[in-house]
Amino acid sequence: MASESVRTLGGLWAVTLALIAGGIVLVRWMPAPPRSGCPTAPKGATMDHLARCDHAVKVTASSTDTGGGHDAAYLIDGRVGPEQEKWVSADGDRAPVVELEWDRPVKMTRVILHHAGLREEHGYDTREFTLHARVKGAWVELAHVHNNVLHLTTHTFPEVLTDALRLSIISPAVNGNNRARLFELEVR
Repeated sequence: MASESVRTLGGLWAVTLALIAGGIVLVRWMPAPPRSGCPTAPKGATMDHLARCDHAVKVTASSTDTGGGHDAAYLIDGRVGPEQEKWVSADGDRAPVVELEWDRPVKMTRVILHHAGLREEHGYDTREFTLHARVKGAWVELAHVHNNVLHLTTHTFPEVLTDALRLSIISPAVNGNNRARLFELEVR
């Protein structure tokens, strides 16, 4: 029988201790996931945009690879990297979705996605995805990207007043890997 305990040390590192049959202890270190809530600019944030966590926005994801500490909150922390600070969908999620929701409507004209190929291998860039904004309660398509091979994609559209943004991933990676990986979802 195995038991697992996760502890955060100083807010910087999380350690997972797992007691496995026979008394073996497995120790795994990883960066601590970002705090939920973000009353001030995150430490090390280099980007300020409408989706950054200190702008009254909430992020949710259909799944998260919890084993690697790749929380969806990294999508709105205002910085790209280091390598492990990104959102990764769970292995079994065949149609990953990320939604951003604001307390009140915001005006946006551009969404910039920082794909994993920016810091990792090129094959981890998101291959096919759509962006939708919720406008007066209805989802409106802003972009549909096929066969992407870029590490950084910018999607510009006429100004939209919205209270939510949805990223739906149709094909998670150029190399056929079945997990979506993104560093930042930037909204302007």
